[in-house]
Amino acid sequence: MAAEVVYLQSRVHVLELVETKVVDDSQPPTRFSNNSRYAKLDVEGAEIMKIVAEIRVGNMATDAILTRHGYHRKNELKNALVQIESKISTTSLKSMLASGAYVFRAVYRNQVVGVAMIVCLNTDFPLLEISGRTSGEAPPFPNTMDLDAVAKYAIAIEKEEEFQNQVYTYLNRHRSYRDIGALWEMAVLGVKEEFKGLNIEKTLAKHALAVVPPGNRVIAVVEPGKEGMYDALGFCHAMMRDGRYQTVKIEPTWAMPGERLDFNMMTYTKRAPIPSRTM
Repeated sequence: MAAEVVYLQSRVHVLELVETKVVDDSQPPTRFSNNSRYAKLDVEGAEIMKIVAEIRVGNMATDAILTRHGYHRKNELKNALVQIESKISTTSLKSMLASGAYVFRAVYRNQVVGVAMIVCLNTDFPLLEISGRTSGEAPPFPNTMDLDAVAKYAIAIEKEEEFQNQVYTYLNRHRSYRDIGALWEMAVLGVKEEFKGLNIEKTLAKHALAVVPPGNRVIAVVEPGKEGMYDALGFCHAMMRDGRYQTVKIEPTWAMPGERLDFNMMTYTKRAPIPSRTM
């Protein structure tokens, strides 16, 4: 199955046109076919957002910000949660594409099964003002066509804001470091559930890292249990001054008191290639 997967790279070219080309991953480093196709940003952005939203809803970061009732009924709400994620993230995705983000998609038999998005961070992130909203008593199970009702039922607003602020704080801190070039973020990386374990996610990450210029650094918020894959890619744990890992810590509403999810911040520094010696 993995041998049949085709990898595509997309990024904004000119005049809000998204250029997409096939990646030749038969030989490192990443190379591309000679043929490119072009589509309007609104059209291609919508297609990219569909897979990004599905991947995000399936990951542990989304689990961390769900209410107790939303977490336990996530499968029933999945389609609505994907629509909510797509609606919320469309503007930011278009902004990232317009600012030079690269998107890599894994395609199997005309179906997009995985995605990676890497973006250069040019500005600091403003921290969110915590709304003070809590989930309170569980409302009745919503009509899944009513996205506002699904959001109120399933998403713990304070947890979402808390999670984002921790991430933004670390990203802003790393942008302030002067010992590196530009800072990039692996903003999205994942594959559909049925395609996990086939090395597709790692291959997507390799292609994404290949576009980062030497001397630049990449940062990623890593799900619990995925540290090994990032280690293999050359990432290392971002450290606090006291020697502890930089970690986003969340106690989900559905967890036992004191139980939490820890997302480690990991970094990768792109080294210049070593010149080959000729005899």
